[in-house]
Amino acid sequence: MLNLDCCDLESGTAIDHLIPISSNILNKELRDLKAKKGKKVKSQSFGSNHIDNLIIACNNCNNRKKHKMLDHRLMMSILKEKNST
Repeated sequence: MLNLDCCDLESGTAIDHLIPISSNILNKELRDLKAKKGKKVKSQSFGSNHIDNLIIACNNCNNRKKHKMLDHRLMMSILKEKNST
């Protein structure tokens, strides 16, 4: 898990996936979703482009996070903040 304490708004901002899109494999395993022939597994809010999985991050943090998961405390803090707005 990654702990980001590198925020630098001067680096610009980006829309980031809270749970990396590359984790869609978890969708397939946890929800036992199957793709139809020639199609992808339907997106869900976990590891997808769903609005609940998107956050604004500085470019510095976004570039350091890449496809990794955030550490638990940071993830919970972000989710708490998202739910309060």
